[in-house]
Amino acid sequence: MSPESKPVLLSWRRLNTVPGTFDWMIQLPDSLTLEALRAEIRGEILENEPFNDRTTYRIGGPARVLVCPRDLEDLQRLNHLIRRRGVPKFVLGGGANVLVSDAGFEGIVVHLKHFGRLEFQGSTVPAGAGLVLDSFVS
Repeated sequence: MSPESKPVLLSWRRLNTVPGTFDWMIQLPDSLTLEALRAEIRGEILENEPFNDRTTYRIGGPARVLVCPRDLEDLQRLNHLIRRRGVPKFVLGGGANVLVSDAGFEGIVVHLKHFGRLEFQGSTVPAGAGLVLDSFVS
């Protein structure tokens, strides 16, 4: 397996065996509610959405909040909200080579499923970050 094809492990739970330390999960700020997201973002916004249907390995616990921006403008607004509030995020493309902990992710997962563009321009093939690999090779 080449280095660029190794899966990414997504886990935000720190497991410590040192006495006096504890497990922790990153919490979303109270000011960033689902209602606040829905007021700004037109795409899908889901709470406690399991990863197992969105990755090729079919494993993983829930995302605290999963957002599927509808278009580039939606993605820009979401990115601005996330950066302004300092919320932990993970950007998920087609779901290949991602291993997600059963504990899930306590933050916002930005799923780029609407960014699966594929164009053939001569010898160049621009592809969107949300492109599912199977649709490219078929």
